[in-house]
Amino acid sequence: MSYTNLAKTLVPGSILLDIYVDSGEQFLGGAEFNFAYHLHHLIGGVDFLGRIGTDQEGKHIWHELARRKFPYQFIQVDPKKRTKTVQVKKNSNNKPAFIIPSNVASEFLEYPPLSDDRMAAYEIIYFGTTLQYGLKSRETLRTLLSKSRGTRFCDLNLRPQKHTPEIIEYSLRICDFLKINHEELDIICDLFHFSGSKEEKILHIVQKFQIPSVCLTMAENGSLFFQSKNFTQRSISGGKIIDTVGAGDGFSACLVIGLLQGWSPEQTLDFASDFAGAICQIHGALPSQPEFYSPWKSRIKTMSSTN
Repeated sequence: MSYTNLAKTLVPGSILLDIYVDSGEQFLGGAEFNFAYHLHHLIGGVDFLGRIGTDQEGKHIWHELARRKFPYQFIQVDPKKRTKTVQVKKNSNNKPAFIIPSNVASEFLEYPPLSDDRMAAYEIIYFGTTLQYGLKSRETLRTLLSKSRGTRFCDLNLRPQKHTPEIIEYSLRICDFLKINHEELDIICDLFHFSGSKEEKILHIVQKFQIPSVCLTMAENGSLFFQSKNFTQRSISGGKIIDTVGAGDGFSACLVIGLLQGWSPEQTLDFASDFAGAICQIHGALPSQPEFYSPWKSRIKTMSSTN
């Protein structure tokens, strides 16, 4: 395994503040940023594209990025639009609900100064639906996807009243690897009239949209991974659940690590499930200290050295 500064993964997306309504606490967030942050600290080689405002929230994010030593050379500053902030409120089952604003800086992401050679070097381009809510950011994302020669990894990340059938269908048609949760599976199947068991529904998606790999997360029921015409299932890891925000983003980061390192589906699911379980044991989507990643980096090196 070789750790280099050459970016293999491109991540256009939102970077924001999650504000917990009940406690008033605020944390760095954004599905794509969470993913990029984990990947940066686990194996490196990530270029993250985002956009924030000049307001206090944007200044706080900038300060946190510098403090955490996260590369920010492709983060844009919008002189007019406010930084995206999301209110997080949990129900009695500790499940988070999100209040998501519109007309914010992240929806105006501009095409970055990336050369054709640099675009060609990315092995993975990670995307979801959140950048597709804004017309400008949607245009930028879709241009990037059209220019990419690498694997298009889609973590759908549907949010209530934000997605459209067109956004869902576009994302499914262009991706090479799809990661969804059980609620998103139901939405897709309702939209395209798929039925049957979970395995049968996944096969309907694979066949209609010609997606080689699909991973389904099922909360307390674990995960199901379709790749190379086979299914692999993994039970959920044990441990106390404190906060589930961002666990799916951590899971996706591990799926991409598995792709880059050439791990088997079994190895990938084991690592992803354990890591996502660890994220559920902290407050907020991201650990506050880089030491959190040390045992996971050691595990990656051990697993990759045996392949």
